[in-house]
Amino acid sequence: MTSCLICGSSNLKKTKTKMSDFLVAKIYGEDAVSTGIEVNLCYCDNCSFSFYDKRLTDNEEVKLYSGYRGEDYQSLREKYECWYTKKVNEAMNNDETALREQQRVILKMMQKFINKPIRTGLDFGGNHGSTFCEDFQIQNQYVYDVSGVETISGVYGISSFEELRNFSFDFIMCNMTLEHVMDPFTFTKTLYDIGGPGTYYYVEVPSESPFCKNKFSISKNIELLFNPTYDNFKLIKYYLEKRKQPYMPMHEHVNFFTPKSLRALLEKTGLKVLDVQENFEKAVLGKSLVLSAFCKK
Repeated sequence: MTSCLICGSSNLKKTKTKMSDFLVAKIYGEDAVSTGIEVNLCYCDNCSFSFYDKRLTDNEEVKLYSGYRGEDYQSLREKYECWYTKKVNEAMNNDETALREQQRVILKMMQKFINKPIRTGLDFGGNHGSTFCEDFQIQNQYVYDVSGVETISGVYGISSFEELRNFSFDFIMCNMTLEHVMDPFTFTKTLYDIGGPGTYYYVEVPSESPFCKNKFSISKNIELLFNPTYDNFKLIKYYLEKRKQPYMPMHEHVNFFTPKSLRALLEKTGLKVLDVQENFEKAVLGKSLVLSAFCKK
């Protein structure tokens, strides 16, 4: 890959790393782990976007996310990442703390920029639709998710993309998805296309850097040892194994945004970016820093 996925600049800095053993095992089978797969971690000097030059095919993505966070997923991941225990997996699947925090940040930005009733809202890729809450005061609540899972009470599921064209959405949110997709511009352009004139958007992604030095040092992660969800012995073992690795291997997150690069992506699709904030959100496994963007078409 010779150019940035967002701005198209060829001014990229590349650092050699590899695909994580877990990803290799999940996608290509455990026999492929011993050979490994090298990739480049790219940083764009123009828009500050970071990404791996290895992009998964549709078929490879299906293999990665099939049974996501289910029993087989958890078992395989723990085999290669010993800290990812059943208890950790269960916490991630049922994190009410993280959900409330996400709702808090969304509501804060909605109240800042929307001064009229919201008749119809959509959570794009929102699984059960649990991100909606009464405080949003959205009359008709929909969730689009290809998994077709059962939605919570009061939220109507849409599993067909063509069906989205039958609605006029006043508000569309997309949370913790862009960091996973192989083509962030095409994905974001899809969000733009299903909205109409005046539609508001909320987009949330992790605020994380894959170039963080000593990411796996115990000193940088000392607070995790006081979190009862983790097995301290396994956590320490994992970090001791990884501490000499300066850059993150390719995992489920393949895109890394800064406020500048997230704004550039959203503006490229045609959206008017009203604000991009960094917010801390608490979670069962520890607090995290997220980027929250609010836009209007």
